[in-house]
Amino acid sequence: SSIMSLKFLDGNGVGYLSDAVRAINYATLMRTQYDVNVRVINCSWGGGGYSPSMHHAIEAGNQAGILFIAAAGNSGSNNDAAPQYPANYTNSNVISVAAVAQNGQLASFSSYGATTVDLAAPGVSIYSTIPGNRYAAFSGTSMAAPHVAGVAALAFAYAPDASAAQVRDAILDGAEYSSALAGKTVTGGILNAYNTLELLAEQFQGPADDHGDNAASAAAVAVPSSTFATLGGAGDVDWFKFHATAGKTYTFSTQLQTLADSVLYLYAGNGSTVLAHNDDSLGGGLASRIQWTAPSSGTYYLAVAGYGGTFTGTYTLNVGADNSAPVLEAIADQAISHGRTTFEIPISASDADGDPLSYSAAAYSVDPLAREAYELDRQYDLYQWQGSFWTNLRGQKEKYIASRANGVNHPLLIFPNGNLYQWEGSMNNLRYISTLSVDYYNNPFLLCNAQTPRDSAVSAENVQLSVSGGLLTIQRAAGYMENFFVELSVSDGAETVSTSFRVSLTNSPPELSPISDRTMSQTQTTMSVPIVASDADGDPLCYSAEALGIDPMSQRAYDLDQHYNLYQWQGSFWTNLRGQNEKYIASRTNGVNHPFLIFPDGNLYQWEGSMNNLRYISTLSVDYYNNPFLLCNAQKPGMTSLSSASVSVGMQGNVLTLTRHGGYSGEFYVRASVTDGANTDSEMFRVTALGAASGAASPRATSLRASSPPLEFAAKNLTNAGSVAPIVSYVPAMPAELPDLRSIWSNYHANNRAELKCVATFSTDTLYPRVDGPAAIVREDVFSRLSPSFAEESEDALLHGIDESISSIRREVDELLFGRGDPGLDTTLEDDALGFDFRLGKSLERSAVDLIHETLCEHLDSPLVLL
Repeated sequence: SSIMSLKFLDGNGVGYLSDAVRAINYATLMRTQYDVNVRVINCSWGGGGYSPSMHHAIEAGNQAGILFIAAAGNSGSNNDAAPQYPANYTNSNVISVAAVAQNGQLASFSSYGATTVDLAAPGVSIYSTIPGNRYAAFSGTSMAAPHVAGVAALAFAYAPDASAAQVRDAILDGAEYSSALAGKTVTGGILNAYNTLELLAEQFQGPADDHGDNAASAAAVAVPSSTFATLGGAGDVDWFKFHATAGKTYTFSTQLQTLADSVLYLYAGNGSTVLAHNDDSLGGGLASRIQWTAPSSGTYYLAVAGYGGTFTGTYTLNVGADNSAPVLEAIADQAISHGRTTFEIPISASDADGDPLSYSAAAYSVDPLAREAYELDRQYDLYQWQGSFWTNLRGQKEKYIASRANGVNHPLLIFPNGNLYQWEGSMNNLRYISTLSVDYYNNPFLLCNAQTPRDSAVSAENVQLSVSGGLLTIQRAAGYMENFFVELSVSDGAETVSTSFRVSLTNSPPELSPISDRTMSQTQTTMSVPIVASDADGDPLCYSAEALGIDPMSQRAYDLDQHYNLYQWQGSFWTNLRGQNEKYIASRTNGVNHPFLIFPDGNLYQWEGSMNNLRYISTLSVDYYNNPFLLCNAQKPGMTSLSSASVSVGMQGNVLTLTRHGGYSGEFYVRASVTDGANTDSEMFRVTALGAASGAASPRATSLRASSPPLEFAAKNLTNAGSVAPIVSYVPAMPAELPDLRSIWSNYHANNRAELKCVATFSTDTLYPRVDGPAAIVREDVFSRLSPSFAEESEDALLHGIDESISSIRREVDELLFGRGDPGLDTTLEDDALGFDFRLGKSLERSAVDLIHETLCEHLDSPLVLL
């Protein structure tokens, strides 16, 4: 068999009756004119009243030998009193189908009719296909009708020569009787494919005797069950066996089709002792019925014969029992670590009758957007206002939906991207509600008439369920990270009960231990840093890292703005007021306004009364001259990735390796991260890469004099000019043995911070007399941390004579170590030193200790090493 799809409804299930007539006529035409063997038309649709055109189309199909299967409707009403079409057309090839649930009861929504609805078929929670190569469960007589159409197609395949009327009769006569449908349908029964084929077999393949002729060959039947059978000839007896439970009451009956009169026998477990028999049941005509309570558990037998051994034909044997439904203990919602892919849940179920229990389970999910739309509709009571969605009223292609929440009408707007807002008086004052898919913009009825979201099955590729030994085992694919629901069912063969619970994936994020700042010495090009992390869930961890840097010019501008509180004065930068193309920026510090000047080369000065008396502040790039707003509104600089040409970062397991390239020096940051696949934790630490001296000899390089006196790097107390505390004393022997003065000072400062109120000096015994109070050589931001009282007590003294003091020290160092004086060098060094204005705070680029250390490096013929 194959399927011919004929579409006349749109995506919303709306269409025209005239198109339905055309579709039916097309199918008939394919059979009559083009030899396409169309035998069954399924119509899972309804609407409109009686149509002569539709009646004629159905009749044309009837004349061509085509069955017409129609859904009875979902209004829950009686079609005898209120006809529903096309199910109520009276053409002889029409079969009208109601819907039943798994328990055999008529579905609450299903239409019915003792004279207009022929039979019922499964129509509740039917697993079917949906767009996107997916599956979902649906309910309705539209799901029941295809069951009948499928059996009809099977019947035509089984008996190709059967007419439409013969197949229709076999379907209706083979319906399995149900008391729940008595008076609700013509047959009072449910579709039974086996019975249908058995009836056709009598007509086209001769009578079939497929049940045993004695206890030894008896066919097993379940409790409850309905079995279609045939007494094929005179003297034929059908034997059946079943399992009974002590104390339970059973009912056995025959439902006659072509068999005119039956006799029913009940035998004991030995297959020979008759426990009960019945010829004609009370009120049941010539059919038979036995009610019996089992004295003990075990196997028993039933036998069906024609009255007098002469009657033959088809019948249905019904086996039922008084039953207590099984009890299944509810299972709480489960929260499971995302790292676990297999877990087990205990099951607790019981049956008062002691019936054996069987289990089944299914996993399903709910479309989150459909759930969101449904909840929004419930919360806001959404509806279409005055028959329109009022598209593009305010020029943004928005659509309007009305809300009646809390008895107050209020408009909501949905935009083409699916964003939903509540109107608050203007388009500039919308309150965000939610983000939906564009489908809800294209058809707002999906939102203001939102249906209860349907469950969709989770693919077995993602979740597999099994039940064994009182345990439900859930196996989840490692890559499937969605929450889902599980429905667990237990059956005693007669009744089924279910419970559902939610499975939520949880995660304890990994934790990365803090990482201390690191220093790379001058000779280091690589550094390994172990990364320590933990995960409470025991999830496998993956590590990564990146090197980050801050633009020093942006940092300098930000620090200057923070320190001097810079701003544009009276809406202008007052360019070229004094003829040097300078621009003016105002400063407000300590409640006092003060002008600053920036020149085209980027040099920044503070005004001190005249152009001949400017105080140098800093040198910036020309960008800050071109746009002074970059300075007086300087943003805190963010970190950016550092070029791998400068610093590269590698990870091997949980060990981070840093490598600097091309003699890179300076300060950068490393962000190390760890993830468990769902969450990530990060730690930042700073790396100071000390500058390495070039291996090539400087043009000015020379050897140290053998008679050089000891060098001392000392701390000098400001409040006691005579107190000098040496930090390190060093007698140079080889140039490569000179210590890294910056590292020594950093260590000393760290160990003596609490009581230290001093400045750093580089000196020898011959320099001590030359470096009294004014000769403090240290960057002020360092000095201020060491000596908080500096600004109040010592600034004037410290600034007095600083020009000649620093110059003298540099000259003395040069003469002492290298046996020469160089006036040109003095000037250069003095100019450099003058750049270190002690009032600039955090804006200075390097400390005087750095300055002296680098000067020494310039005069040596090999790199320095860190002790």
